[in-house]
Amino acid sequence: MNKKYDEHKSSILGLEANVVSLLIYLVPFLIGVFSYGGIWGNFTWIIPLLALIFEKDSKLVKFHAWQALLMTLFYGALGVITTVVGTTVSITSIIAGSAGGVVSGMGIILVVGVISIIIAILEIIAAVKAYGWVSYRLPIIGKWSSNLAHENE
Repeated sequence: MNKKYDEHKSSILGLEANVVSLLIYLVPFLIGVFSYGGIWGNFTWIIPLLALIFEKDSKLVKFHAWQALLMTLFYGALGVITTVVGTTVSITSIIAGSAGGVVSGMGIILVVGVISIIIAILEIIAAVKAYGWVSYRLPIIGKWSSNLAHENE
């Protein structure tokens, strides 16, 4: 269940909590987009982690920091899994002398591309909701984030 918060300040630089919550999604998203294939894309999890460390009071900020961190970790795990599966399929097809590995590899790339687009859309929705003072729960990780942020206390 999404929760609407009253306006309040974050303990991070005295900014409005909705602005900090928006930045928790926006900064890693922009880093990921503009460092495609670069090393900085591997460190997008640091922004929500820093927000968790430095935020003292705002449950809105803590919720969005947990959600962004879990989303980033999920996306990273997906990258590792697809890399391992793709490499295994490619090596197996090379050893077997089969073109099936190329087709399977293209299928993996397509699936990862679709999942990446879905994650980007969900991240944009969450960022817009965060700016509107709402703790918008993403599928699966939203409930975990709410529990980790002690949102219902």
